[in-house]
Amino acid sequence: MIRIKMKKTIIITNECDAHWEMLLEITNEQEKERLKLFPVDQLGFTDDIGIEFDPIGHKARFIFPDKTILTEQDISSIWYRRLPISKKLARNQQDAKYCKEEYIRFFENLEFALSDVKWVSKPSAIKKTKNKAYQLSLAKRLRFNLPDTVFSNYPESLSDMFDKYSDGIIYKAVDNANIREKKEYLTVWTTKIKKSDLKNKQGLSLCPGILQQFINKKSDIRVTIFGNKVFAVEIQSQQQPVSKIDFRLGGDSNPHVIHNLPDGIESKCRKLVAESGLLFGAIDMALMEDGSYIFFEINANGQWGWLEEQTGLPMRKALLDLLLN
Repeated sequence: MIRIKMKKTIIITNECDAHWEMLLEITNEQEKERLKLFPVDQLGFTDDIGIEFDPIGHKARFIFPDKTILTEQDISSIWYRRLPISKKLARNQQDAKYCKEEYIRFFENLEFALSDVKWVSKPSAIKKTKNKAYQLSLAKRLRFNLPDTVFSNYPESLSDMFDKYSDGIIYKAVDNANIREKKEYLTVWTTKIKKSDLKNKQGLSLCPGILQQFINKKSDIRVTIFGNKVFAVEIQSQQQPVSKIDFRLGGDSNPHVIHNLPDGIESKCRKLVAESGLLFGAIDMALMEDGSYIFFEINANGQWGWLEEQTGLPMRKALLDLLLN
């Protein structure tokens, strides 16, 4: 009897990642054998984990704590999930920031040594899609409805936008919505600008932002795509004052309902993910009272576990099929 060696799927994340744990819960023994965790949270704590690669010769080696060594011939796919950096890597915040940036670039380079491997998703595609101006330009080309949007560091932009839209405007971060304060991270939520905020508009010259027309929506729609599988969930965010602007502030307390997208909107969502070079995408849209949809943004490496817990949609199964088949 000939035993066929099954190629492995490498999961680049930390051991306590809830999405990795959720995926393991539905795997059988054979599937578990094919999944190999590369625990990035162990970097700096042990010498028996590492990666070396040669982009010219298209060669790579993954070394794991259990002494397993995988080469490019052993790997069928990579789930590029999370990249937290161990505190052991640096003695101070400045060095830690440098090490983190170098690790991000390191994995972005790895893609070109493993060009024949299926990435969910490629680091270069994730990096490109993280750019919100790129997202909006592509969404416009695909004929999504979009809110009027301005990227600005010019304080008068706030006044101009406020004069233009009687319902108000919102502010969003251009890229990084997390601020480190001592040992904690604070989040810059999507925020509605009040008229009283205009007295502090000079702050925009210190730190640019995204100014957007306020959308008086019926609810939020989260569209999660794994390959060709599309899952849409309506988050009834308008039931609580705290989550009306940013549904994340309502946590799990807002009702989550499986939503049937019109064929035309679903097709646009598929195209948005595919044309961004992704195999996974989490798209945020508004559902309006008249049944129309307005595109906000796409997260190329977003969260989805809570949506399955809330609705029972088989998202883990879709991801597992995408990685192993």
